Amino acid sequence: MSVDYTATIDGKDYGFDFEDTRIDIDATLDTLEVEDLYEAIKDAQGSEQGMAYNTIANGEGLATLSAGIQTFLTVTLLSTWEINTLKSSGKFEVRGGNLIRQDGSDPFRDNSSITYIAFLSQAGVLATPTGGGSSVWSEAEKDQVLEDAEAAKLNSDLAFIAGA
Repeated sequence: MSVDYTATIDGKDYGFDFEDTRIDIDATLDTLEVEDLYEAIKDAQGSEQGMAYNTIANGEGLATLSAGIQTFLTVTLLSTWEINTLKSSGKFEVRGGNLIRQDGSDPFRDNSSITYIAFLSQAGVLATPTGGGSSVWSEAEKDQVLEDAEAAKLNSDLAFIAGA
């Protein structure tokens, strides 16, 4: 049970054990960004070590709804792949999307010393500021983001009701 490949995304290490089907997350991290995880998975799958093994995960989402508004990314771990935080205590939170396992099992390796927090969303939306290079949104921009997010949720709800 050793790490076969390490992917570093935004200064964060993700260790992949292809035999044990687990992804180790550094003990210093309290949060897991789903988009970063997916980038690490794609990196590992494309590595010399990873090419000899089955696909780790699929990703869906990030459809652009309007400027600065995207649907959540959902990462589906395949087979028996699990996330293993190396933290020894505290909380570990999943952010920026959904993380699930194809077989419906818990995507986290058992660790009774950790409180896992993962909110799942059917119609999650990521909003990022656009234009002008400013990270401060005007009231009009905030209103537009909320309006677009509500419209996206309504469309998702209508598609669900219609059986689409």
